[in-house]
Amino acid sequence: MNGIGKDIKGTLDETKDEKNNETKLFLYIFLLMFYIVVILRNSWVGDDAYITLRTVDNFINGYGLRWNVIERVQSYTNPLWMLCVSCVYFLSRNMYFSVMSLSVVISSLTVVIVLFKLSRTLLSAVLAVSILSLSKAFVDFSTSGLENPLTHFLLSLFFIVYFRSEGGVSPEKDKRDIFFLFLIVGLGVFNRMDTILLYAPPAVYYLFQKRVNLKKIGLALSGFSVFIFWELFSLFYYGFPFPNTTYAKLCTGIDGTKLIAQGFYYYINVIIWDPLAIITIISILSYTFFSRPLNKFNFYSVLGICFYLLYILRIGGDFMNGRFFSSLIFIAVVLLCRLDFKLQIYNIIFFIMVIVIGLNMASPTLSVHTSKRGKDMGSLKLENIADNRAVYYDKTSLMKIGKDVTMPNCKQCRAARAMSKSGKKVLVRGMIGYYGYCAGPEMHIIDKCALSDPLLARLPIPDRNKWNYSCYIRQVPPGYEESSISDRNVITNRGLAEYWDKLCIITRGKCFSWTRFVTILYFNLGIYDHLKDDYCTSSPVVVEQSP
Repeated sequence: MNGIGKDIKGTLDETKDEKNNETKLFLYIFLLMFYIVVILRNSWVGDDAYITLRTVDNFINGYGLRWNVIERVQSYTNPLWMLCVSCVYFLSRNMYFSVMSLSVVISSLTVVIVLFKLSRTLLSAVLAVSILSLSKAFVDFSTSGLENPLTHFLLSLFFIVYFRSEGGVSPEKDKRDIFFLFLIVGLGVFNRMDTILLYAPPAVYYLFQKRVNLKKIGLALSGFSVFIFWELFSLFYYGFPFPNTTYAKLCTGIDGTKLIAQGFYYYINVIIWDPLAIITIISILSYTFFSRPLNKFNFYSVLGICFYLLYILRIGGDFMNGRFFSSLIFIAVVLLCRLDFKLQIYNIIFFIMVIVIGLNMASPTLSVHTSKRGKDMGSLKLENIADNRAVYYDKTSLMKIGKDVTMPNCKQCRAARAMSKSGKKVLVRGMIGYYGYCAGPEMHIIDKCALSDPLLARLPIPDRNKWNYSCYIRQVPPGYEESSISDRNVITNRGLAEYWDKLCIITRGKCFSWTRFVTILYFNLGIYDHLKDDYCTSSPVVVEQSP
C-alpha cells in the first residue's frame, strides 16, 4: 500500500510540475508578445541609419561598399549590421522593411534568450521584460535602423557562454566555450568597435580565471579573428583601420574638457528622459560592489559598464537621446536576471517602483504617439541632445504606413528625389542620411559634417569655441567641390591640394598598387599631416548652420 501511495504522489507531483511549466511558458509568451507590441508601436528609422543604408544600397547594386560611388570611404560604424541588412535587402529589395523586420526579429530573439536562458526565476523574468519594455533608451533603439538590436543580441549570447562556467565545466567544454566566447566578442566588436569596453573585462577574466596556456590563448585569438580579418580588409580596401566617422569626431580640434562637459549634459538628459535606465544601472552597480561575498562574474561585467560610462563622458555622449545607454541597461537587466528573485517585500517594492517610474516618465513607451506629441518631444532639447525617435516617428514609423506612402516619408526625401532629376552632379549639405539615400548613387554629396567625406573628416571645425554636438560642421575648402568630381585638383591651398592628391591615391586609386600601399602606410603614420597645417592655421573662421 505504501508503494502505491508513493506512486500516486509522484504522479500528482509530475502533473503539478507539468501545469506549472505550461503556466510559465504561457506567461513567457505573453511577456514576449507584450514587448513586441511595444517596440512595434515605437518603431522608427532615423536619419543617421540611412547613412549606412545608402552604402547597403550601393553594395547590393554593384557599386561596392561605398557611400559616394567614386571613392572608397567607410561612412558606417557598424560593419556587421551593414552586412546583415545587405543580406535581407538582397532578398527583399525593400530597404525600409528590410531594416525594420531585421530589427524587430533580432530584438525579439534577444528577449527570448533573456526569458528562457538568462532568467533564473519567474519573477526575475517578469522584472527583466518590464524594465526593457518601459525603458525609453532600450525601446527607442530596439528599432531605429542602427546596430543596437544586434549589439543587444550578441551581448545576450555572450552572457549565455560567460555564465555557463560559473558553476564549473569540464576541460573540453571549457576550451570550446573559450572559442565561442571570443567569437562572440569578435562579432560584437565587428558590429561596433567601442563595445570592446563592454566585452573586455568579463572576457579577460573568463580567460584568466583558470590556468592559462598557449592553447587557450590561441583559441581566444581564433575566435576573435573575425574582427581581425575585418580590420585587415578595412586597411586594404578603405586604407584606414577605423571608420571615417572616427576621424570626423577626433579631428575637430575641440578641447577635451568641453567634450567631457557635454558628456555630463548627456547624462543629465538621460536622467530626465529615462530615469528607469539610470536607476537600473545604479542598482546593479551598488548591489555588485557592496554585496559579500563578491561575485567576480558579476563584478567584471559591471566593470565593463563603468568603462563604457567613462567612454561616453570622454567623447561627449551623443546627440541622440539614450543611444549609448541601451546596451548598458541591457547588461544591467541581464545581471538582475541572474539574482535569485523571490516574493520578498524589498523585491516587490523594487518591482512596483519600476512600474511606477516607467509609466510616469516624460515620454513613456506605452503612450500613444501623435503627430503633435512627437513634435513637442523632439523640440525639447538639452545642449542639442534631442529625442530623435519623436522627431522621426511620423516620417518612418510602422504605425504611420498608409496607402501610397513611401518610407521614409519626409521633405528631405522628396527634395532629394527632385534634385536627382535635375541633373546636378555634386551637392554640399549636412544631414545626409535620408537625403543621400533618396538622391541615389549618381549624386556626389559632400558632407559638411564630414561623416562620409575623407578630406573634411581630417580638418578641424572652423570655430572651436562655437560648435553643435549634433553636427561638427566643416568649412568646404575653396576648389574642393569642383575637385571632388573631376580629374583636376583645383583646391587653392597648395599644401591641402597635395594632401588631397595623396588621399585620392588611397580612396580612388587602384586597390592593388604598390604606390597605394606605401601611401596608406604613410597616411596612417601621420607623415602627410604637415601638408594641411597651413590651411588649418590660416583658413578663415566661418560658422555655418546645419540645414
